[in-house]
Amino acid sequence: QQDMAKGMMFRQQLPPDRGLLFIHPRAGRFSYWMHNVKVPLDIIWMDSDHKIVEISANTPPCPESDPVKCPQYG
Repeated sequence: QQDMAKGMMFRQQLPPDRGLLFIHPRAGRFSYWMHNVKVPLDIIWMDSDHKIVEISANTPPCPESDPVKCPQYG
């Protein structure tokens, strides 16, 4: 859970052909934000059958210091 909470926060780069995979313990709608993320990311949501149901391509970092002001995706 702690790794999921940190995600890409504070990392200066993401090497090519690399990513993070978050597997939630139950099906549901889960949103993400880009607070303290330094690089744009493609965020892809899949259903329990591994079908892509949503994509947020090139999602920009949130420049706000107040996380409440950062948009949520998904």
